[in-house]
Amino acid sequence: MSEVPVITLCTTDEVLRGSAAGALLCDIPGAVVLQHDIDVHTGALRRVVYDASGVRSDTERRLDHACASCATREDILPTLEELVAQRPAAVVLALPTAIEAVPVLHALRTVPGAVPAGVATVVDLDALLDDLASGDRLGDRGLGAAPEDDRTIGEVVVGQLETADVVLVSGDGDERAQALVAHLVGPDRLAPWYAVPTDRLLDARPDPRRGDLLAVSATGAEPAEDVWTVDLSSWRPVHPERLMERAEELGGAAVRSKGHFWVASRPRLACAWDGAVGDVSIGRIGTWDGEPRTHLVVTGVGGEPRRVVDAFQEVLLTDVELAGGLGSWAGEGDGLDPWLGAVGDAV
Repeated sequence: MSEVPVITLCTTDEVLRGSAAGALLCDIPGAVVLQHDIDVHTGALRRVVYDASGVRSDTERRLDHACASCATREDILPTLEELVAQRPAAVVLALPTAIEAVPVLHALRTVPGAVPAGVATVVDLDALLDDLASGDRLGDRGLGAAPEDDRTIGEVVVGQLETADVVLVSGDGDERAQALVAHLVGPDRLAPWYAVPTDRLLDARPDPRRGDLLAVSATGAEPAEDVWTVDLSSWRPVHPERLMERAEELGGAAVRSKGHFWVASRPRLACAWDGAVGDVSIGRIGTWDGEPRTHLVVTGVGGEPRRVVDAFQEVLLTDVELAGGLGSWAGEGDGLDPWLGAVGDAV
């Protein structure tokens, strides 16, 4: 018996979500939409199931904790399993607004009879650059995925774009908005929301390493209209003090900066660099599987990419600093304990 493809649909706009889901129903005869919304104030989860003939069910239930992970575990996956057992042509999983796809994609692999297909993200090009520059928190727009969700709208938009196999766009946007999407997801992934490339979504099989900061790469989009990407890589570790001093230049002004690095004082530890719309976080990934490496991909709009390249070169250890061997750094405090734990901690 063939598996049922599950297309995941992400956005921060309920209207765009509904429009795209409707377009998919028109293009995939026999498909069904599973749509969820979370009210973080009341703890209510609303589930709507519909197909081309109309609404099959409209149900509301209470969650003990109104958050995306609880919604996925308690309702999305069980309902999806029931729908898959009915053997529709496909299921369009319309996620609650501001939910990113990667955790859901991993969960989908546990549903019998389902196969994760492509991810479609719907975005308004006319609002994109303003969203990325606004600094609004999700709660300011009533979009939080949990009561304590303090992510910015720009951070979520970038995350949803990066996981997309297809970006469905509304509005014309200016050339910078289109170029930015191309730099974040690839130059060949844009399509109008009303002309969904359904075959591409049905045939796609998301990479299990999607979102893995150890597997970052640039999309290959050409610089255009002040939009640029620099791909920075070195076998050298970073100097902990200089890393903190130059963090703002490396990622603070960028739309997106991501990757991994290693620190001379922690040679066994693979470290994550994860930045979006001015906010940068670092953390622990695990031990290195193979030779350690420092690799960052940084995308920006305006500004000087040369400054990012120069800052990257300056945070790396020099030949003179490496001449003494990494043993000279053993046991030395590096100021990174709040993010990476104590230097001597086991990974």
